[in-house]
Amino acid sequence: MPHDPKLGPIMPRIRRALPLSALATALAVAAAGCGGGSAAASKDEYAAELNDFCASFLTATRDLQKTGSGLGADTKPQDAAKKLGGAVQTFSDEIGTSLAPLEKIDPPEDYAKFNTGLVDGLTEAQKRLDKVATTAKTGDVKSLGNIGQTLGGLEVPDPPKDLEAKATRCRG
Repeated sequence: MPHDPKLGPIMPRIRRALPLSALATALAVAAAGCGGGSAAASKDEYAAELNDFCASFLTATRDLQKTGSGLGADTKPQDAAKKLGGAVQTFSDEIGTSLAPLEKIDPPEDYAKFNTGLVDGLTEAQKRLDKVATTAKTGDVKSLGNIGQTLGGLEVPDPPKDLEAKATRCRG
């Protein structure tokens, strides 16, 4: 996916809060450690998996933002929370689905620490997003207003420089 100037590079965006437009809700997504698999993937194979993840993540982020921006001023707050709760759940599910290949891959040694940080951080983010989604789907507006705080402290490591050059879809 080519660089989208409206979205900017993906890795810094994963580290920062992702706006949920009308509610100005933030989804800060993040880091810590896991790898796994049998034979180590080549650097190009790993970059291809990371590119696939980033493309899916960007699509899921756009879908989440569209849901937020699609809510009109006449939408009742509880109804908006329910709709956004469903969208947050879909976003969380997409993170899990997209991340699965990176959980299973045996990354090249140079990328192992990055992969561990990415997988663990996003797995923790997914757990926290699931809790927010469950509460929001009941119409609890506060759960969305506190999402940035709920996801606070999560970080995503910067990729190694050579991986960053190969992971073109992670630029936005």
